[in-house]
Amino acid sequence: MNSLYQRLKELDPDTFQKLCFHILRARYPRAGIRSVGGGAGDEGLDQFAGELDNAPVIWQCKSFSGGVGKSQKQQIRESLDRALNRFSPKKRIMCLSTDMDSKAHRWFQQLQRTYRDRVQIELFQGSEIVDELLYYRTIRNEFFPGAGIDVVELKRLAMRTAELTPEELENVTEANAESFIEKLKERDARFNYQLVFGGDQGPIQPTPQPGMIVSIADGKKAINVYARDHEALAADPPQLTLTIKGSGVSKFESLVKHGIPQEFLASELENVATDFAFIRPPKVTDGFKLIVLPRLPNAKTIKSRMTLGSGPDAIEYSLLELEPARIGTDEIELMSKSKLPFTLSVVISLKEGRAPGWKFSTHCVGHKVRDVRKFLRALAVIRSSGQVSLYDLETEAEFLHGRLVLSSPTKDDTVFREFIEDLSAIESRFNVSFSVPSTLSDDDLQTLSYLKAYMNGESLPINNIGIRLIKSEQNKDTVPKLLTGPGTLFLRNENPQAELFGTIINVGPSTISAEGSQVNDLEATLSLFEAAAIGQAVPIVFEPVGPVKFSLAPKTANP
Repeated sequence: MNSLYQRLKELDPDTFQKLCFHILRARYPRAGIRSVGGGAGDEGLDQFAGELDNAPVIWQCKSFSGGVGKSQKQQIRESLDRALNRFSPKKRIMCLSTDMDSKAHRWFQQLQRTYRDRVQIELFQGSEIVDELLYYRTIRNEFFPGAGIDVVELKRLAMRTAELTPEELENVTEANAESFIEKLKERDARFNYQLVFGGDQGPIQPTPQPGMIVSIADGKKAINVYARDHEALAADPPQLTLTIKGSGVSKFESLVKHGIPQEFLASELENVATDFAFIRPPKVTDGFKLIVLPRLPNAKTIKSRMTLGSGPDAIEYSLLELEPARIGTDEIELMSKSKLPFTLSVVISLKEGRAPGWKFSTHCVGHKVRDVRKFLRALAVIRSSGQVSLYDLETEAEFLHGRLVLSSPTKDDTVFREFIEDLSAIESRFNVSFSVPSTLSDDDLQTLSYLKAYMNGESLPINNIGIRLIKSEQNKDTVPKLLTGPGTLFLRNENPQAELFGTIINVGPSTISAEGSQVNDLEATLSLFEAAAIGQAVPIVFEPVGPVKFSLAPKTANP
């Protein structure tokens, strides 16, 4: 690992550029990334994706073995300016052969803020490159032969599989797995077995499955065991005996009374023995864990209707399916399984005098905005009245009723509600539909603010407005005069498009205007326009004087 960091810093600029190209091609195989040779690095790019004349994504590779100091920062800024003036990229990623220190990171973050209205700037530095090299073995071995012990190759040599094709190795692996499962069946044929390997997903954790009796995991693999011969198992069930001590006693009581799964540690167990034929006698060492889940009976799914609140403000969910999540001697928990932006949990006490306990767990990501908006309205109704009722759809009889007390909304809750309301308004105005995203990029936030400004006729502080003007016989003489003289900026677009969360939005006829503006780098822009051929698009960047007003043409009714 350390040798990879060191050898990465020792690469010459040309080799480092080639390494970055191969990593990027492996990470983004469908992006069509191209490497640029010759002196193109002087123009601020070493690799790119897309069309160079149409907002490409570009990468610049810098091999700075001694870190990022004053001169390196100057190089980064100069190459950035050259790239912006030459290509107008939508995203630019700086690839470094080392990691920035804290001072350099603060400088880089300020650089991102300074240029955020013109380009999205990202960083791909040494530690991230090493992380990719750990995964892409072929690239690592090509550029850094002997950088570390290749465990995979050693195993291949030991097992004589190094020369096998992927198809041949697949057949051998499948045959070995089948042989291992057959060995387990020979020990006890009353069960079916499933073998699961973790691979790149990390240590295997036992996951309960329908019909599973036990799962044995050692971190690399798990053996899941299912009942096959139910009659034979009922006549002679396998046994597991143990003694629970110390803190494990209270865990066992919680398991029985409340039906809550428990994890027993080695220090809480002793005298562990079993006659499961396929399990070797367990060694209760420090790493041993016994996870016990209570068995749930094959209970019927309850199809219900839920009403939140009362009167004209009540919110209703016409179908809410409930299933037992846990069953103990003292209480039962029902949990909803419907595909909604929340999960309802109801804990029903089996003792007299205790009211049901209600809880909503939210998971809005991936759900339609309209469904999330309805749920947020439901939470507001609950905060007002607190009433929750469940009705059996077969009988229409109320079988559970209670009051739910929710805490006041936090600042984050308020911000999220406003965000959902904004998305709902955009859906309605532009006839689109969204699902709630897991993350918001800077581009998404910027597009959201622009769309709100268009809808509300608002002004925004904009540092730069970039357009691409096609040179024609009609404008070749007038455009230079217009660009040179001061005046009001007024741009009309018949049907601009915006992209929000990957959805293309047709904004429709719209305008942006400012009381005054000036052209950035006027002399270079005029030279570029003069040198352009008729029909060629010329990039022009305006710097508005004061806020920029956005407006939409009135929405016409359908005839």
